[in-house]
Amino acid sequence: MAVTELLVLNSSYVGARDLYWEVDHVHAKRVIGYNVYRAFDYPTNWVKINREILPGNRFRDVTTLVAREYTIQQKDWVEFGQEGHYIFKLPEQAYSKQILGRAIVANGPADVTVLADGVPYRPEQVNPLDSTVALQQFLALPTGGEVSAFPILDPTTVQVWKVRYNALTNFVDIYTSFQRTYYTIVSVYEGGAEAYLPGQEPAAVRDTFQIESQDYIKREMIRRNGWIFEQVGEPCHLLFRRTQGIPCLCSAALAQARTACPDCYETKIVGGYYGPVDFLYIDPDTGATATIEEGGRKVERITRSYLGPGPLVENGDLIVRKNGDRLVISNVNRKAPQGSLVQQEYDTELLQNHDTRYFIPVVNVVPPEIFNPANKDAPVSEPGTEPVSDPKTGPQAKEWEERKDPPLGRSITWGNIQT
Repeated sequence: MAVTELLVLNSSYVGARDLYWEVDHVHAKRVIGYNVYRAFDYPTNWVKINREILPGNRFRDVTTLVAREYTIQQKDWVEFGQEGHYIFKLPEQAYSKQILGRAIVANGPADVTVLADGVPYRPEQVNPLDSTVALQQFLALPTGGEVSAFPILDPTTVQVWKVRYNALTNFVDIYTSFQRTYYTIVSVYEGGAEAYLPGQEPAAVRDTFQIESQDYIKREMIRRNGWIFEQVGEPCHLLFRRTQGIPCLCSAALAQARTACPDCYETKIVGGYYGPVDFLYIDPDTGATATIEEGGRKVERITRSYLGPGPLVENGDLIVRKNGDRLVISNVNRKAPQGSLVQQEYDTELLQNHDTRYFIPVVNVVPPEIFNPANKDAPVSEPGTEPVSDPKTGPQAKEWEERKDPPLGRSITWGNIQT
């Protein structure tokens, strides 16, 4: 089964590209999935970037950080004891974390942990320009500790030095990169054999500069939409409805899938959905309608929303919100003036709490990060907790500071309204 069409789209999720492809279904029964290959500047030296065979027709090439533990060598020390300075150089650039697809360079003591004979210590300084880490003279503070709470450490007595940090293993720059990136998709048969070599016929090859007919207005539309998504988008997960795969036994004798089937979730394909991927949802906050019927109370909520050119969504895909709500996508409309996709519009409808699709597992993923300018990051000592509200805007605020010089026509408490 050959890939007949391949789209390479910059995702609305910063630091990612979304790939979507169409296939020739003549030999569909022999194909079990696909491999994605990438090359830079010229379509040679292809490197496979998916870890497992992809069952569907889409893939996200995303910026990725991995935790490293490196043993410091003698050659890594820039200074060791000269004038009381203890400085070593990391073998690669360190990163502190990843926020909404963007990798943040390590630039503070809390971003790197030094292990002195297995004991974790916090360095005095981390320099992001030359990737050097400095320790205090005869004193290194254990992570989270106070100066007076721990004994003095003499660096000259340490036998083994190690350092922990995050490294960037895959960087996807969709805004500032002038490097042409190529992608190709290869079909995989049963047993793991590939149908053809990457980049060769009948493989479809696309690069990131092929939509060069976009004028300034279209590029600016996509860029501004992306900025809005970063500011007000709700971090969610997206599940794609399967359209190909192993037919479910529940639909073998019926024209449609069995209700509440735990194997296909009423899609007729085993597994039902694949994913999830990170997704930013623009929620217009449409009101919910509650009605009383013979079967009980029913809550309905239908919202029209939109996103940029990627990821491509289809009717039947699911949005999984952090509060547990699951929304089904319908009425997808794509705006592609002169053949260049710039925006997608779609409806989302809240699924009833007894719907089979609430049983679809979302596993092995990090909960979506909350982004709200009025909130702060969760405390370092409590990983995974909810962000801490700003006392001036949070619901726990009891008193407001009165404006000493309010604008003309306004009261002294103008502006003290919580939204």
